[in-house]
Amino acid sequence: MDSKNEIIETNQSLDMLIEESIELIQYARQITAKQINLVQLMTYYSLGKWIVEEQQEGEERAKYGKQVLKKLSESLTKEFGRGFSETNLEYARKFYLTYADRISQTLFEEFAVKKSQTVIEELNEKQPFIVSWSHYLQLMRIENVDERKFYEIESAKSGWGIRTLQRQYNSSLYERLALSRDKDEVMRLAKEGNVIAKPQDIVKQQYQLYLPDKKELQKKLKEWIDEGTDL
Repeated sequence: MDSKNEIIETNQSLDMLIEESIELIQYARQITAKQINLVQLMTYYSLGKWIVEEQQEGEERAKYGKQVLKKLSESLTKEFGRGFSETNLEYARKFYLTYADRISQTLFEEFAVKKSQTVIEELNEKQPFIVSWSHYLQLMRIENVDERKFYEIESAKSGWGIRTLQRQYNSSLYERLALSRDKDEVMRLAKEGNVIAKPQDIVKQQYQLYLPDKKELQKKLKEWIDEGTDL
């Protein structure tokens, strides 16, 4: 394929991404206010998926890959105004990469491609995302998968706002629970707003502590999270 034909195909591919993104956002804005959070998350997830796929399609053309976010941002901003900066689209890309396994291909197509009116009911039942977009912006900064899932579940169960989530993460709640036998007491203090600054400081507190084998610790933490039990 000569360079001229390659450029034509590249432009057509990017034009399709922009057109589909505009149609998706127009559809999402018609959904009732009650479902705004879920639709917002699904919209960012879908945009992120398309961006990743488009960039992968052009991975042999590095300059083209770098232009995807820029061109898409310009087109969406022109169409809808604020909210679709390159930074926000990069967050959408990261959101998809972080939570790609949450949405099946069938469910994605029902929402983003077919724009089905009944898919929202199905998403409400499945609950693939349980906190707000602002929460996920914080959660995506956590590299450890189990730790990230722990804070997501606790945010939903305990009704943590963004500041509370940040405070609990900064206080190393996940590690403190792992180190303390009295996890109920740790959670009580956490809910009341008390903070123990660092995991190593726990030995100075009132808890009876032990240091389990690393594999045992990781296994137990995973069990707590997978079972969704009260910590």
